[in-house]
Amino acid sequence: MIRPSKILGVDDEADFELLIRQRFRRQIRDGEFTFRFAHHGKEALDVLAAEPDTDLMLLDINMPVMDGLTLLTELRERNPPCGRSSSQPMAT
Repeated sequence: MIRPSKILGVDDEADFELLIRQRFRRQIRDGEFTFRFAHHGKEALDVLAAEPDTDLMLLDINMPVMDGLTLLTELRERNPPCGRSSSQPMAT
């Protein structure tokens, strides 16, 4: 059996988790995706430390405590590139 994709949603909006769970309810039910949620960048770092096998982050830019751009910078500093093919966090 294939492991579900583990997705971390990071957003300070109160409705974000509910909206994501509603939008992806079929994929969650079918075991395609598992979601974790954090309300700011520092909380996201704690989640990532506990669950380093996270596949994808959905990341807000403007948040209290630690914003999304600062979180990306922190992740790059903690996980420097090992080569050209290495995956790295990015904002688009």
